[in-house]
Amino acid sequence: MRLGTVRSLISIAASEKMHLMQFDVSTALLYSDLGEAIYMCQPEGHNDSKNNVCNLKKSLYGLKQAPRLWKKCLGKFMLDLVFQISKASIIIYSTGRRLKATCSSICMPHLPN
Repeated sequence: MRLGTVRSLISIAASEKMHLMQFDVSTALLYSDLGEAIYMCQPEGHNDSKNNVCNLKKSLYGLKQAPRLWKKCLGKFMLDLVFQISKASIIIYSTGRRLKATCSSICMPHLPN
């Protein structure tokens, strides 16, 4: 998330007397479904045979597509909750109501190019 985006959110929250909260999804990158077949060697100590591999069904830390898949998974969840993506930043979601605004900013890990 850009520093300017954070400053804007804090400024809006202060001027509108909104509450700021912070949450951390500690295993965020493990929730996303993979859209492709990815195989890996079995972890050490779990080998039945040297030729066995695992077919991943969910994302893992260390996969280059993991942050992007998490953003997609989270975005679908937020849109299902009737949030809208901000025009200012793709990591800011809001309900779009003017009087009682609910805004959610999502700080993502670095997305590789």
